[in-house]
Amino acid sequence: MRLLTQRRIFSFPRIALALLVTGLFVRSEFGTAETFRPLELRDGLGRMVKIAQSPQRIASVSLASDEVLVELLSRSGQLNRLVAVSKLSDDARWSNISGRVPQTTARVVGEAESIVITKPDLVILAGFNRPEVLATLERAKIPTFVVGPFNSLADIVTAIATLGDIVGLPVEAGKLRVELLTTLERARGMIPQNVRSKPARGPTLVSWSGDGTVMGQDTTFDSIVRGVGGVNAVARAGLRGWPKLDPERLARLRPDFVVVPVAHAGDEPSRQAVVTQIKAAPGWKAMSAVQKDRFIFVPEAQLLALSHHVAPAVQTIADALAAGRTRQSSEAQAAKDSAAAKATAAKKSAEKKARADAAKSPGHMDPPRREGP
Repeated sequence: MRLLTQRRIFSFPRIALALLVTGLFVRSEFGTAETFRPLELRDGLGRMVKIAQSPQRIASVSLASDEVLVELLSRSGQLNRLVAVSKLSDDARWSNISGRVPQTTARVVGEAESIVITKPDLVILAGFNRPEVLATLERAKIPTFVVGPFNSLADIVTAIATLGDIVGLPVEAGKLRVELLTTLERARGMIPQNVRSKPARGPTLVSWSGDGTVMGQDTTFDSIVRGVGGVNAVARAGLRGWPKLDPERLARLRPDFVVVPVAHAGDEPSRQAVVTQIKAAPGWKAMSAVQKDRFIFVPEAQLLALSHHVAPAVQTIADALAAGRTRQSSEAQAAKDSAAAKATAAKKSAEKKARADAAKSPGHMDPPRREGP
């Protein structure tokens, strides 16, 4: 029986190594998608969970596991093994798999009764599911596994690998990890060298929310921002998790950019509506970034994804920062050119004035004409 433990095997500065390790895992450790060996895994609660046989009736109770399992099982043509997903999977605002799960698959809302009725042989939960649900399932002798925690992009990479092991599809999981890591490496490659050597020089970002709740250290947002060469203004202030700040503390964050979650990337009316809201919001409206319209719009389902679907959000933010650096460089050059032009104009004006003043000076008048002898 294999013993696998969840660990943080990924960090942005070592993505290339992680890609190599992932490739080795795909080619050497695991067999084909059809093989399954009994395994023992440590889950997000620290429990050692034994999985003796490949689960054929899987119930997923969190959107995080919904999105990964739908991808893995769809790629292998085994989506029928998923007998239940969370109700959030149908909500396009939060879900990246809306419309991909057959209506014959049950939707559950985290209540133990709705899960039990699907007769699962394995239930996948997340650490943020209610403890009493887990307790009820255990009393019913239904095998459970808790994925997570999800405090960073590394945790997402680990969760994909773990879920791949659980459902007997490690090869598909390995490929999915490579796809995610490739995007992250591409984004990292866009970071200027001076920021790589001294990350504190990077631009500062903060995520917008209408009630003042922001994302600090130990969040995937913080991991995204650091990964693209930015500085999370909330983490810089020493705040963890999802603190709710009053207007005065919000204004003191002074970010260079505000990341704005939106329903759809190309929905201009929605963008304008939220910009109007931000510019009227106490605390936010005092920020220079807001006054200068330095917004980065990201689909909410991608920005908050705890799955491989976070990759487009990473790329969007990386692209925006790159564009910002280009704009800043252009503005700096324009300012430099303008200052030089003004200096040249001032010099010419001073020279012209000096000539005019010299012409009026008695010492520079033409000598008087002499009459004849």
